[in-house]
Amino acid sequence: MDSPSQTSPDDLIVLLSTVPERVGDLVGGLDRAQLGYRHGPGFPSLEEVIIHLTHSGPAVDGLLRGLSHGESHPIRLGWVTQWNLSEDGDRPVSDRLEDFARLRRRTVDLLRGFSAEDWTRTVEDEDRGETSIAEVCFELARHELGHLTQVRNLMAVIPDRP
Repeated sequence: MDSPSQTSPDDLIVLLSTVPERVGDLVGGLDRAQLGYRHGPGFPSLEEVIIHLTHSGPAVDGLLRGLSHGESHPIRLGWVTQWNLSEDGDRPVSDRLEDFARLRRRTVDLLRGFSAEDWTRTVEDEDRGETSIAEVCFELARHELGHLTQVRNLMAVIPDRP
């Protein structure tokens, strides 16, 4: 991925819109045992990566919607993307990913309406200092694409994969 200054808002929108659907496509045919497979100590299972994405994804989307409505309080991008594996029941991965994809489509529609001025508007990140909305989206896309790569890598080590 290029730097934030070299990535257009259209490219950021495409990147952010891709992750929920792509993760769903990758893991759609896996059963519960395959999703829960842990190939070594200290490595997450696919299900844990998906839980992380489906918890942090809506937090990311809430952050972006708040910024789009002109909220000016400091943000904590690092908090939004931190690992949180607390369960919200025993929801199937497919349901989690459908909810994530639905919410992300709404956020992407909102981002498509941003003007050039909106993308360059700065916000204060408690950890990084002053940053533009485009830079926030770049970091979020980079974070989520990293997990997409992680999903692919974890799938490669699942025994008896279809």
